[in-house]
Amino acid sequence: MQRESAPRLSETEQGSDEFQAADAIHAALRFLRMLRRKKQYVAFSLLVTSALGAFYYLTADKVYEARAQLLVTQTSPDMLNAGVSSSVTNDTLVATHERLIESSVVLGGALDRIRQLDSDLKIDLAGVSPEKWKDTLRNNLSASAARRTSIIELSYRSKSTPAAQAVLQAVVESYIEFIDTSHKDVSVEIATILKDELREKERDLKAKQEEWVQVSRDAGDLGLRSGSNVVHPLVQRAVKMNDILVAAREKRLKLQASEVAVKHAVETGGDLRQYLVELEPTIGRELMLNELGMSPRFAEVADRMEQRLLADRALLQSQAKHFGPVHPKIQMLQQKIADSERYLAEYRAKMQAANGPGQEQQLGEMLLSMIREALAETQANEQQLEHEYALAEAEAVKLNGRMTSLQLVENELQRLRNWHDTLLNQIANIDLQTEGGDIRVSVVGEPVASPNAVAPQLKVIGLLSLFAGCGIGIAIAYVTDLLEDHFQSPDELEEQVGVSVIAMIQSLNGSGEAGGQNLHMFTNPKSAESEAFRTLRTSLSLQGSDFSKLAITSSEPGDGKTTVIANLAVTYATAGKRTLLIDCDLRKPGLTRLFDLRGLGGVSQLLTQADTVAPVWGNEVKATGIGNLSIIPAGPRPQDPTELFSSSHFGELLAWAEANYDQVLVDCPPVVAASDAAIIGRFVDGLLMVVQPAKNHRKLVIRSVEQLAQLGVQLTGIILNRVDDSTAGSQFGYGYGYGYGYGYGYGDEEQDDVVESLPLQQAPTQAPHRKVA
Repeated sequence: MQRESAPRLSETEQGSDEFQAADAIHAALRFLRMLRRKKQYVAFSLLVTSALGAFYYLTADKVYEARAQLLVTQTSPDMLNAGVSSSVTNDTLVATHERLIESSVVLGGALDRIRQLDSDLKIDLAGVSPEKWKDTLRNNLSASAARRTSIIELSYRSKSTPAAQAVLQAVVESYIEFIDTSHKDVSVEIATILKDELREKERDLKAKQEEWVQVSRDAGDLGLRSGSNVVHPLVQRAVKMNDILVAAREKRLKLQASEVAVKHAVETGGDLRQYLVELEPTIGRELMLNELGMSPRFAEVADRMEQRLLADRALLQSQAKHFGPVHPKIQMLQQKIADSERYLAEYRAKMQAANGPGQEQQLGEMLLSMIREALAETQANEQQLEHEYALAEAEAVKLNGRMTSLQLVENELQRLRNWHDTLLNQIANIDLQTEGGDIRVSVVGEPVASPNAVAPQLKVIGLLSLFAGCGIGIAIAYVTDLLEDHFQSPDELEEQVGVSVIAMIQSLNGSGEAGGQNLHMFTNPKSAESEAFRTLRTSLSLQGSDFSKLAITSSEPGDGKTTVIANLAVTYATAGKRTLLIDCDLRKPGLTRLFDLRGLGGVSQLLTQADTVAPVWGNEVKATGIGNLSIIPAGPRPQDPTELFSSSHFGELLAWAEANYDQVLVDCPPVVAASDAAIIGRFVDGLLMVVQPAKNHRKLVIRSVEQLAQLGVQLTGIILNRVDDSTAGSQFGYGYGYGYGYGYGYGDEEQDDVVESLPLQQAPTQAPHRKVA
């Protein structure tokens, strides 16, 4: 069960995301349509901002700008950090000089030069007190470093081109003079300090060189270092002695193991021949095998004798067929065969003697004796090697200490050499004749003023006017749209909701009494108000679709949908069509109260009964007192009306009604009240919505239409209700109150959304008209 629930949740979330995306698209489209309706506000705002921008451009003072470029570089490090990389980066250096250009010292020197200029070049200082001249220069002056460079770009803005260039030239000269004065004497001080330190480092370097010579002599240095591939002879000797000692120990251990094994073999009578190969380096394998008659050479001779014996016997048999027993060849072959057999017999006897009990004892004693001799020799050799290795190891350790001391002295000597070289380079780089000492400032771009004004700029003012005009216009349009939350005309309504207006009904002056005979269409069929319902009927018939099953709803309560559907039903009935009204507003049944049929059975009973045959449905049809017009009231109020309309019984009820009547009209609840209208809209041929322009808020109507569309129901048309004659043209007259009240209790105290609260009269009943099958 858990596996099945996950996909359902995913589908629900996906549907929610789709609805959110659709809502966002609809909101954007509504906003664009609003801007198109309110385009006059945007146009007026653009006109005003453009006029203000043009006025400012024509009346504002023109500002001209002069520019210059300075290159700032550092030629030597800080004197406190000589020989070490400077901690001040290039970016920090340039940023420091940016602030220095705008300092009071540099601006003061520039003002001394500006005072000597002509009066027309001091136009920016005219009318300004001398105490504020520095602030005026600082406000008009700008210094900024080009990204990833050591170049500072200077700019100065003035009311005239010559003044801008002259003032900027004064600032550049004052800044260069300050750098020259501040840093020229510093070079001399730095050079003196560096030379004193150089002499001290030379003394230290000389002493360290002498120390290195002495340590190198004591260490017996051969020029070999730790990074070299060549190993020092003393180290090589120690390593070689260690290898020899290890081999000697291995040989001793092997001989001791062999001695134990041979003793055990002698005592237990085991085979001693297997130890001959193991002891081959010790006792002389060839000599022992010869003494025992087991030399591989003897075995090879015996094998050859056996092969020759077989060949001679085969030859004797073949020769005996041709020669007699006394023939020389036969006798020579027989003698040769006899000699071979005698040799082989002696060899086998000797082997048997070698394998006897006495021979094994002799072999064991010989093996033990030779093993003991080799073991004694190996132990003596091992002791001598251990002594030699100890001496070599001590020499190698001593050498390592001396080489470590030598390496430390060499490192210190190399550091002193590097420091000495650095001091020499620093002293060589100091030039007492250069301007600025360690800081060099070069003018890479002379102060030049542009002949064209930099402010105000026509392009900038134009863009600002455009953006400001659009922004202000859109804001005004949006605010006015919020304040005017009603439709202004039928065209506006059609444009925003995307549904055509098919009828406009004026305010009806009914008698206020219950009963079908009191409907305006019945009492005043020739009035202009009644003609609107006939126009509605004609519009529906001319749309080219069969609207035999028609439902009417509204966006909210109190819009007059019950009055509209009742009068439209009278229009169909007076035209000779057998018409059936079905009150499906089970929460607040307006038609039921209008025809004074409360307390009777109706739609809720039909949809809850198990028996759905036509006679049962026909029993719930009530007469209205008007020819060709019948009604099925709402019936008792159920707990869940939406569930009833979702059942198959409701579709069967509409199918029965369509088969027995020419026109079926269904009164639905408002869209904002429940989803009943969307469910009913799936079973009928068309769904109409009643809108009161003076009452209904635009967003609520749009939301209702979009809600129906999201549920798969498209409106057939919009009916405008309660439109006065004076406002029935391109505009609507407002002034009616707006209310959301719509009771859904289960008492009988609610009032109809159209008919006034007056005593109701029971309408006469009549049997429903049936279509002939």
